[in-house]
Amino acid sequence: MLGTIGLTLTAFLIRDSLSPWINPYAVFHFFILSCLATQFFFGLRFAIAALIASVLLGEYYFVEPIGTFDALHDKDIIVCLNFIMVTLTAILLMEKLQRSAYARELLLKVSASRHLLSLQRENDRLHFAQQSNDAGLAMKSLLLQLDDLILVQHGLECLKMDPLFDECRSTEPTQDAPLPWLTHVHPDDRARVLQALEQTRPAPRGPLEMTVRLIGPAPNPHSLGTAQLGVFTVSGQALILMSGQMAQNQSAAPKSPINDTI
Repeated sequence: MLGTIGLTLTAFLIRDSLSPWINPYAVFHFFILSCLATQFFFGLRFAIAALIASVLLGEYYFVEPIGTFDALHDKDIIVCLNFIMVTLTAILLMEKLQRSAYARELLLKVSASRHLLSLQRENDRLHFAQQSNDAGLAMKSLLLQLDDLILVQHGLECLKMDPLFDECRSTEPTQDAPLPWLTHVHPDDRARVLQALEQTRPAPRGPLEMTVRLIGPAPNPHSLGTAQLGVFTVSGQALILMSGQMAQNQSAAPKSPINDTI
């Protein structure tokens, strides 16, 4: 409301300051601008109020005889009606255009939000599909290699551990071997294993498979052959499957050190 009063008063003061030069012409020109500005900034109701106030101010202060509503001539009434019709038409057109623009803007916002929602749903679908696929592949690999599995670990919990790794249960983790059974993996292969485990942490990226070399326990590590290591992502954690036939021959360790045999 204060904005409407301010715009109408500004138009009145400008017209009043120019009265010595333009009287008796341009009675409502500046009021037209104030009414349109009111419609643009404050809406239809305030624009109608500004229109009524402009008619009263213009007729009272700028139409002779000044300072009264008596003795209005036909031409004064015609000028007043012309101002009302032109200004009211412009106000109604602006109202329609503003409503149309608002409707288009709202439609664009709704479309953008729906598009974003559809992208999020698609990402979720792909994420769950990837998880389901990884879980299925892990289950298939587990069933096919069941007899040859020597290690099954999900997250930090060992679900199956071959006797080959029994002495690892009491081994404290180290920087080179954060998982106890890594002490039986050749030092040159440990980095690849740790890198595969790191890749499964941010997001599932499909199963990772590799061949690693196994070594016997200290103090005289010896080659136990190779094993197939698969790293899957199941329930947001790494599932490690290691298969091989080394557990049967772990007691028949060669006498030569690891550096001479691997």
